[in-house]
Amino acid sequence: MRFRSGRRDDLGRLLQSLATMQASLMARATEQAEARGRKGANALRAGTIAAGCHRKPRRGVRGKVGKLVLNIESAATQLEATANSMSSTAEQTNQQAAIVADNAEQATTNVDAVSGATAQLVASAHEIFALVRNSTELICQAVEGARQADETVVLLADGAKKNRRYRQDDK
Repeated sequence: MRFRSGRRDDLGRLLQSLATMQASLMARATEQAEARGRKGANALRAGTIAAGCHRKPRRGVRGKVGKLVLNIESAATQLEATANSMSSTAEQTNQQAAIVADNAEQATTNVDAVSGATAQLVASAHEIFALVRNSTELICQAVEGARQADETVVLLADGAKKNRRYRQDDK
């Protein structure tokens, strides 16, 4: 699994960190494999030296070579223990990286959910705006109707006054 993203947000930085961690783990695994190869070659050489010592016993040389072989064997054992420890650490790091990747995926899902909710909110806001605009138009029409009714009432009142004067003048 490769962690690459062109994102410039927290998730992008998290994915970049995971990519760096992954590269480091891969390099460590390569180093461990090379160390195991060197250990095998060293053991083979030590066996060859020890076998040669058995064929040509010389005073003092055999003891020195034997000590050297023991020292090399001890160093190889220590290297193996170190490699095992590093392997365990790499496995734990891989597990943690998998957890981080799962959390990043969950965060992406959550961001998508928030994005969808935001889109719905925007759509609702547009609907509310349309309803408010429609209500405003209705209110304006009602105000205009009231103004016209007021003018009609004023005209009727003026007509009624004139009618009373006309009747009073006829009497």
